[in-house]
Amino acid sequence: MTSWIKSTSTRKKVQIPETNIIHNSILISDFDKLFYDFDAVFYRNNNNLINYTDNELKLHYYNFGRFENRLYNSKIKIIIVSDPWINGSSKFTSGGNMALFNLSYLINNNPKYKDKIYSKMYNFPGIHTKNDFNNNYAIENEINDNTIVIYPDGNEYNPLKAKHVIRWILLEIGTQYRDKHFYKKWSPNDLVYHWQPSKTNIKILNCTFINPLFKYTNSIRVNNSCYLFKKRKFIDNNIHVHHPTDSICIDDLEISDVVKILNTTINFYCYDIKTFIFIGSIICKCNTIIIPYDEYSTKEDFIKTSIFYNFPKFINMFSWGINDISSINYTDNDITELLQYISSLSDTVTSFLDDLWSYIHKRDYDIPTIQKIYYDE
Repeated sequence: MTSWIKSTSTRKKVQIPETNIIHNSILISDFDKLFYDFDAVFYRNNNNLINYTDNELKLHYYNFGRFENRLYNSKIKIIIVSDPWINGSSKFTSGGNMALFNLSYLINNNPKYKDKIYSKMYNFPGIHTKNDFNNNYAIENEINDNTIVIYPDGNEYNPLKAKHVIRWILLEIGTQYRDKHFYKKWSPNDLVYHWQPSKTNIKILNCTFINPLFKYTNSIRVNNSCYLFKKRKFIDNNIHVHHPTDSICIDDLEISDVVKILNTTINFYCYDIKTFIFIGSIICKCNTIIIPYDEYSTKEDFIKTSIFYNFPKFINMFSWGINDISSINYTDNDITELLQYISSLSDTVTSFLDDLWSYIHKRDYDIPTIQKIYYDE
């Protein structure tokens, strides 16, 4: 792969009049449209053009910088492809989509790289709903050979035709409703990160976001049970129902309503073992009953390939099936430690950016490819 880095020779300062024309064929207004993500402060400092005016910087960029390495011209851009955000953070939007927006937020606020790397969001319908994470949306014509695009695992092919692609496996290929050969729709050279340790020799990128609305309210438990099917409906045409007939269904409710129900209900039957809602249920001290299926034979197997593989207390925070309820035993302090553990997972974002920085600079890096993980295994 050709390195992104080129040496930048010392340029003689180009004197131009302070007018609205920075080149005989381009106006300032045209420049701002063509290069609207141009970062004047970054370009000035990284090219030692301290005494240049903004117009002189634009002329320098137009004559020289746009032909050179992107690293010298602006911050490294990461575009994260997602579904549209649904009515802000209170809506029961998918956990995967929330993770994508949260990753973008954490990249833009990473103390080590916030002045070197930044992130934008992109979704194909072009719906730019205001949200709490990142309202800076990309458009297709700003994607060039020096843009890194992150696709979640559900995206086919490379619709943005990006040169540098990362596949973020939030839900392992071949599990639940995922086709086990779905990876054949991607380039073998695409880089790949995983949400959880579902395979060997992988890189982990995890930034679990737990909605702050999930809180224990010490309310009276007036309901016997509630349940959630969600993704289970896509993989099981004959779900064996374990919840009582009078249970409350919380599929597709607003998060605020879900929190109220979990705080006033004794048992929560969760048929979707990949949802973040069961973590919210634990926080609300509702007995969380995970209804397993053939993918995992034991409670230990489930934990081993989940994000909680390094949190031993997790095994006592939920029931594995309906006959394990007596094993639930945790304290307020255990919940605090659980939330601290989840927060610590975001440290993988810095490791991820370290990897990308090495990749960009053509230094030694160890980022697995689709070829290595799915073809050569």
